[in-house]
This record gives sequence, C-alpha cells and structure tokens, in this order.
Amino acid sequence: MAQAQLRNPPCNEYGRLDQGFTVALGASIVVAVGTIAYVVLTPRSGETFTEFYILGPGGRASSYPTKLTVKETGRVIIGVASHEAATVNYPVRVDLVGVQIVYNATAQANETVELKRRTRSWFNVTLANGANWTRLDTFSIPAEGLEVSLIRATHGHLSKAYQEVYLHVAVT
Repeated sequence: MAQAQLRNPPCNEYGRLDQGFTVALGASIVVAVGTIAYVVLTPRSGETFTEFYILGPGGRASSYPTKLTVKETGRVIIGVASHEAATVNYPVRVDLVGVQIVYNATAQANETVELKRRTRSWFNVTLANGANWTRLDTFSIPAEGLEVSLIRATHGHLSKAYQEVYLHVAVT
C-alpha cells in the first residue's frame, strides 16, 4: 500500500501579499516610534506675552484713586511682568489725558472725547523672561484723567503702544 504523502509548505515561506503586509506593518511601527520621539523630545514653544497692570497703593487690584480733588495726591503701583522668552526693553510712558463725555446724536450714545494729552513721565524697564518690575507712582492731577501706556521697543525703534492700561480719575 502506498503511503499518501502530504505536502505542507514550510513555515518560513510566505506569499507576496503576506510579505507586503509585514513590510508595511514594520514601516508603520518605525514611523509611529519616530513621531512619538519627536513629540516627546522637541521642546514646545509656549505662548509669549507681557503682563502690564496698575494696582492700588496696597498692592491689590482695588482701592484705586478714582476721585480726587484738584492737586490732591493719588498713588498707584505700575507693574510689568515679562513672559516673552527673551530679554525685552519696555519704554513706559505715563500721560495725563483730559477727557469729556459728549452725546453723539447720530449714534445716540455717549462718547468719550480726548481734549488734551500731556506726557508726565517716561522711563525704560528692561526685563529678562520671567522677571517682573513694579514702581509706586505718585501723581496729582490739575483737572485731567490719568492714562498709563506701555510701549514696546522693536529693533531699537518705538512702535505704537504694545499694551495700554487706563485709570480714570474724576477730578472735583
């Protein structure tokens, strides 16, 4: 009696389709590992910004001088905190601005109109990333409002105001 011989292909033989899938799977794993390594090892650039603020004389966001008599002394703390990822020069200008509220009949609303502006002080603040600076500013107003402007220097030239903070003071 003749024995039937079964022919099984050896385990190491794959068809072309199986080989293609294996190569594609290996390439996908290499790409995935490379992408994960890039995301983990590449530093993220954070958001850069500057904090510019006015605090009341007690160092809190309250107790601002909002009503003064003519030539009465008011005090505020002007502050700048840099999160710009570099050392930055901030020229700070304090302006006294006279304003008046007028009714605009066309818009049917009140508008604030600037009457005059006078620069009271101007100083430079240079801050490294993460540093902050504060200054107690004492002022009296002859009959005007107070405005504080932060102007950021760009390549050694002053640009328009980078940030502005306003403190409205009623003078009686």
